[in-house]
Amino acid sequence: MLNNTLKPINANRSLLAEQVYNTIKSAILNGQIPSGERLKEVEVSKKLGVSRTPVREALYKLRKEGLLTNLAGGGVKVSQISTEEINKVFELRILLETYAVEKAVHNFTEEDIKKMEEILIENELLIERKNYKKIVELNTQFHDVIINASNNDKLFDILIGLRDYLALYRSISLSSMEGAKESFEAHKRIFENIKRKDNEAICQSMKEHLEEARRTILSRVSSKDD
Repeated sequence: MLNNTLKPINANRSLLAEQVYNTIKSAILNGQIPSGERLKEVEVSKKLGVSRTPVREALYKLRKEGLLTNLAGGGVKVSQISTEEINKVFELRILLETYAVEKAVHNFTEEDIKKMEEILIENELLIERKNYKKIVELNTQFHDVIINASNNDKLFDILIGLRDYLALYRSISLSSMEGAKESFEAHKRIFENIKRKDNEAICQSMKEHLEEARRTILSRVSSKDD
């Protein structure tokens, strides 16, 4: 049941469809609408206080992105990702993010370095406060600085799509002290290698970081299934 997850939307007509899409997507990625949850067009439109047309458009778009799955009897549900799919997505992430950081190594500006340093400082404080939701946001920001520095918009778009597909499971992997600390230490190693402009070490530390993230997510998903 959606209960109070979705709230009425106030937006002008031209922005309504995008707002409905962003609202539903955010609720899925934040885990407010859990995997396996069925979404009914009529119910969602009532919760959001909008007509069924923008809801239908949003659900269609989310199905194309893989966040929703069609049900045999009609309607949709929030996708439940298999371990096989997680492995496939991570194989792509490892390949593409390693490529991204290799391309970015000579493009980092002083502003980029400062931004990553600030992220790491804030991340350490948030671990002490156990603010896992904000840690996930900072994790994303750290990777975005690197991907942006590759100066490849197409690569950025592809990686954002892969990350969104795994967002629910990334939140799971960072929602413990152990997972948050592992990610933080990995980011520190990547950052130190970036400052030294050690291309081989940067690529290796990024690959190791993503491999560890994959193992953590798979172990958490397996434990949930059990």
